[in-house]
Amino acid sequence: MQIHKKLLQLLSGKLQEDVIALIKKTGKLLAIQAIAVLLLFLNNYLIVRYAGAHNYGTYVSIMTWISFFSVLSIFGMDDWLTALLPKYTHNPDDPTPIGMLRWSFKIISLVFPISGLLFYAAVHSGVIESVGSSTFWLVLGLVYGTTIMSLLVCFLLITNRLIISQVLDKLFRALIAILALVIISFVSYRLDVTKLLSIQLISVLSVAVLSIFVIRKNQRKPTQQATPAAFNKRLQPNFYFLVISLLNVLAVRLDLLMLTGSAPPQEIGYYNIAVRFADLIHYPVTVLNLMVPPLLSKMWHNAQKDEQYRIIRLTSGIGFIATGSILIVLSLFGSMVLSWFGGNFTDSYPVILIIGASHLLSALLGPMNILFMVGGKEKVALVCLGVQVAVTAVAAYFFIPAFRGYGAAISLVIGNVTYMITISLFFYKMEKVVITAFYIFGRGSK
Repeated sequence: MQIHKKLLQLLSGKLQEDVIALIKKTGKLLAIQAIAVLLLFLNNYLIVRYAGAHNYGTYVSIMTWISFFSVLSIFGMDDWLTALLPKYTHNPDDPTPIGMLRWSFKIISLVFPISGLLFYAAVHSGVIESVGSSTFWLVLGLVYGTTIMSLLVCFLLITNRLIISQVLDKLFRALIAILALVIISFVSYRLDVTKLLSIQLISVLSVAVLSIFVIRKNQRKPTQQATPAAFNKRLQPNFYFLVISLLNVLAVRLDLLMLTGSAPPQEIGYYNIAVRFADLIHYPVTVLNLMVPPLLSKMWHNAQKDEQYRIIRLTSGIGFIATGSILIVLSLFGSMVLSWFGGNFTDSYPVILIIGASHLLSALLGPMNILFMVGGKEKVALVCLGVQVAVTAVAAYFFIPAFRGYGAAISLVIGNVTYMITISLFFYKMEKVVITAFYIFGRGSK
């Protein structure tokens, strides 16, 4: 607590109010995330129990591809809203947030046929072996449904409905999936991949419908009609946002995509459960990164550069301490918890330690990529992510065939370290500072 007070003293009065409000929201979000984690692992446990490790591994492989194609389908409109919406909400003469959301849906409706054709080509060319003709339309529906849901949840998050957005996305969605899982397993005991995908589609569409209801309930009358001409000039960054989002997915899921061709489905299931536990270590940083971008975007539009640096330092310090604490707990009890899913799952315990160490390193460095995104320097973030994905792919090419799951985890660590070095060099070259969890190196360091 003394650390928090000391860091807050570095901020201006108005910004202190924003940060205090952010910290209060953090407590609520951590509670939501804690419940969400329990529901997530309950969901995975039930799938493994009723569907088996083989079906679970196939399901994980398909869901990884769904994540990739849903990012392609959203065409960077979520990042576009994150970057521009705070500016429009402070000017009553600009198009309303609802107008921007409608425009976003117009754009993705044009992208849907293109992403659908690409998905068709990937399936029928054999790139995605886990999707057959019987599940093609179901998986494509999940791609589109996930895209729509993600955009709606993003809109709620940016328009100061952070808590409700996370309740819908993390809690309600998981509860619907668990309820459907229990009902279907009760009726037809043994679950297959088609039933699992159907359950996921039901949960995604349920969140999308409720999100629309919340948005419409809070909708205010627009002060100015949003027209395509008002936004066309601002769509150029979307190509960078899209590539950055795709690279982000590859940076954290390339291991699973490449593991699919080198390991049987059940081993993919073992690895994914371990990765899920390792992701717990990064949850505090994930929660903070949900709240920081709108605040940084607001400060960027107000030319508060030094305040941006201090915000990143503050959130990074909190994230690093929390991440290290969770890593210690999982190091002690991770193997025992993995055994609850089955004896073979304990073989993936080292994966938790390997990826957990990588998450701890990530928390040490401030999320400088966010500043690139809100500051109109998408190309730099793109280059850094491109380097990370390329290095991860090369490492995975050599390590996965030899070590399978362990090799996949090692390749992620190598890619992550490369990313941290690359983005630090770029940021220092452009801003003459490097932001870490406990110190800002460079000009004006405090």
